[in-house]
Amino acid sequence: MVSFLLAAGIGWAQENPAPASASEPAQTEMQKWIAATDAQWQAVLKRDVTDVHEAEVKKLMLQYLNLLNDAIGKVSQAGDLDGAIALRNEQKRFGDTQHFPEEDQPDDPAAVKQARAAIRVLLAKANTESAVRTKALHARYDQILAQAQAQLTQRVRLDDALLVKAKRDEVAAAWVTVAVAIAADPNTLAPAPAQTAKGTAKPPSAPAKAATKSDIIKVLVGKWHFHWTETGFDADFQFKADGTFTWNPGGNGTWTVADDKIVLEVSGQAAKTMQLPLDPAGTKVHDQRKNRNVVAVKTK
Repeated sequence: MVSFLLAAGIGWAQENPAPASASEPAQTEMQKWIAATDAQWQAVLKRDVTDVHEAEVKKLMLQYLNLLNDAIGKVSQAGDLDGAIALRNEQKRFGDTQHFPEEDQPDDPAAVKQARAAIRVLLAKANTESAVRTKALHARYDQILAQAQAQLTQRVRLDDALLVKAKRDEVAAAWVTVAVAIAADPNTLAPAPAQTAKGTAKPPSAPAKAATKSDIIKVLVGKWHFHWTETGFDADFQFKADGTFTWNPGGNGTWTVADDKIVLEVSGQAAKTMQLPLDPAGTKVHDQRKNRNVVAVKTK
């Protein structure tokens, strides 16, 4: 069905050249096909990924308020006035700002930290699931574009094939590398601060501190799935805190931190570099062998 629709679209594009415009260059029919196809898939992304994720986050933020409310009741029953006041203050702060903090402060009450920790686990799970859904959707979309690129190349319509290839690269960067905007920053697992009653936005939080090696290890250690965007090749990497990793089907290797990247080395193979800061939902990787672009998503 896809090939039939594509063939029909390509044939129609050949027989119906785009009218010229006095104000701006006219789009070719292939450009129109690419734009229309992209609009359809962007709509699916919004419906099946972005909207779903936003609903999950809203649900978790309500759950956080409920956790705080329950905690207030428990510490009040225990006669802990200071703890109850601290929890009530946090409940009011969050209700006013809708800002879920990136990390706890040393002087934050233990009961508040406990409630946040429970929500952070669920938020991380929601982000990971969102990234998985995005990758699956991207694979379907990319298959259609790949088929179009192949058919156009076979027909020696090389300029049109290049247009499709450019769209494939663009989508891979926007969908897989960044995943989706709401999951782009794994260190901020919360919605943006809400507007105040007067309609003015809350001031932005302070810039995040530079990640230390221990911070990097916390994110890196575990299983990552690497996807080569140009070739479609996939591989799983298992990183360890001792600076080593294994990958299937490549064997064993070592990793080191160098400036703004992590260098992955395997004896006899070209090095690969992971861009910092690491994003479990989609980190850019460069394979020096043939200058391939890769996307890594943490899966475990």
